[in-house]
Amino acid sequence: MLQLLLDAKASINARRKDGKTPLLIACGRGHVQIVKRLVELKAEMEAGDTNGDGPLHCACYNGHLEVIKFMVDTHHFDFEAHNNQDRTPFDIALSEGKFDTANYFYQKSFQRAV
Repeated sequence: MLQLLLDAKASINARRKDGKTPLLIACGRGHVQIVKRLVELKAEMEAGDTNGDGPLHCACYNGHLEVIKFMVDTHHFDFEAHNNQDRTPFDIALSEGKFDTANYFYQKSFQRAV
């Protein structure tokens, strides 16, 4: 699908009505290889959707830990960023029952504090 967009010379930062970009969609669906490719292509990484959900927020709704680790460990994303509802990726992981993801953020917070 990504290759079709690239072949059509479509913008990798195009937005749907809900403000989601290809990067946000890939993060939300757990497509880590597509996420990596979009990052290589210089996709806008700080963009949020109309709810203020950024890439980490989107990945947290479904607990896509591989995507989250790539974004945080490789690109140092701010995992304490708040969306328009004042929720962090950690808050979303907890509320969605994604406890492995929540634990990852907890460990990262502890490492940051030390």
